[in-house]
Amino acid sequence: MSHNTFKIQNGKLAFELVDEAAVGYLEEWQTPTGVTLPTIGIAAYDPSTAGYGCQLVTGVVESTQNSTSTTEDGGWCDEPTTVVTVGEPSFALRIDAWQDVTSTASFSAFLYRNRGKDAYVYVDMGGNGAAGRVVGVVTLDAGSIGGGRNANRMTPSFPFRHAPDVEFASGEVVLGYGDDVVALEADAELEDVDGDTVDA
Repeated sequence: MSHNTFKIQNGKLAFELVDEAAVGYLEEWQTPTGVTLPTIGIAAYDPSTAGYGCQLVTGVVESTQNSTSTTEDGGWCDEPTTVVTVGEPSFALRIDAWQDVTSTASFSAFLYRNRGKDAYVYVDMGGNGAAGRVVGVVTLDAGSIGGGRNANRMTPSFPFRHAPDVEFASGEVVLGYGDDVVALEADAELEDVDGDTVDA
């Protein structure tokens, strides 16, 4: 059996600022309307941000292990011990993108203007609205401005509020947070973060 590879072509990226005053808003929403993958699409996000994917050189969702170590003193008859406690990993969307401060539809300006704000993010690495999609809520950060003479880039990182929802092959969606699923396709196979199956 040969190995599988994953190539990003025509990837898409979009944002929508979180509006806690929106009708029916719940803190566990991972998308602007609360509708999750595979139903949600890029049309649910701010259309002025839908072209930002073309500014990306790379974009990756990374997890960071959350662990702490506590050393317990030894006694007369035993050695000191170290106890490691492992919690839920944290996630972030890390990008390497071209600066575009002279553009009228500037990604750089969007990030600077909205730095520190929470936004729903839509990442489509497959480019076709299917496998390779990630949705969730991130905190925006301003990218670098300036650098050398030509083609300057920025490398901001956007931490996720909760683990994101991810769509894999054949409509398999793994929910990073929450149990509620809205308007699912009939043949969608879903799992929550504990691996439990959710019927569509």
